Parts: sequence; structure tokens; C-alpha cells
Amino acid sequence: MKIKSSTAEGSPPQFDFRNISWGMTKEEVKTTESGPPNSEGKDYITYRDSVMGLDAIVGYHFYNDSLVEAGYAFRDKYQSVDLYIKQYRNMKGALDDTYGQAPIDKDLECKTEHAPENDRNSVMLLSEWLTQRSVIRLVLMGQGGDCDFGLLHKSIDHALLIDAKYGIGGVESQ
Repeated sequence: MKIKSSTAEGSPPQFDFRNISWGMTKEEVKTTESGPPNSEGKDYITYRDSVMGLDAIVGYHFYNDSLVEAGYAFRDKYQSVDLYIKQYRNMKGALDDTYGQAPIDKDLECKTEHAPENDRNSVMLLSEWLTQRSVIRLVLMGQGGDCDFGLLHKSIDHALLIDAKYGIGGVESQ
């Protein structure tokens, strides 16, 4: 995983995500990646990469040509939710090693009312870390072999701008 953390307590990290810092322009972010974008729009760029052996879409989100969010959408598909949970725990362990134990660590799993107690039909796991400049959120949610698994880094300084434009659900306000 391409994560950098601060070396001294109280000093800002060299990078906020991979080899980038919040506020960089789209063109500046492009120079940090090794190849051409997978896709690109007015407010985003995506790339393909492997992170800890997992196939990932790397996404960068811009507001007024200033980087405010970045993250990974993991694309590997598994037959059972337990395999997703194993990958989630591996990723969480790496993040705990980098940022310390997650202050928010929730297992919000849901079971259908007729399922045996030991059968995981659906799952929602959330862990969150805070740095001086970022909110870092690891999420796994879904059912069986159809789960969404991702890691989002969000600029604290730009969080209010993002929420004002897109709202809590990520849909642009009218």
C-alpha cells in the first residue's frame, strides 16, 4: 500500500494519499501516476492498480480543480462474505499499523431473520482513522459474493465544501 505517515507527532504527513497532497490540481496528480488514466471527467480521474495484492480502481475527486478526496474501490470478487471479511481485516491491520488503532471500528452486520445464527448473509464493516489533514474510512458492505469494499481518504479542510456540494449521500445538491 502506498501510504505515508508523519514521522514526528504533530508534523503533517509528506503525502495525504499515495504520492499526492490535498489541493493538488488534476494535472499535478496525473504526474504522480505511472500511466494514463483509466477514465477522466471534469471533477475526477481514475486509474487501475494493485494494492496489497488486490485489484483496485484508484479514484481522485476534485473540487474547483483542487484534490479533495481519493481512494480505492477494490474489484476482486469472492464466493463468500467470509473471504471479503478476511481481506477487510488484512487491509484494516495495515491501516492500524500506519495510523494506530481505528477510533471508529464498527461491525454493523445484518442477518435475515430466518438465517442460522452462524450464517453471515450480509455484512457492513466500517473503520475510520483521523490524521491532521484527512479522514480515512475503510468500508465493506454487501451480501454473499456481492460486496463493495473500499478505502476513502477525504481532506478535512475540504470536507465542508464536499458536503455542501454533494450532501451526505454523495449526490450533487440542486
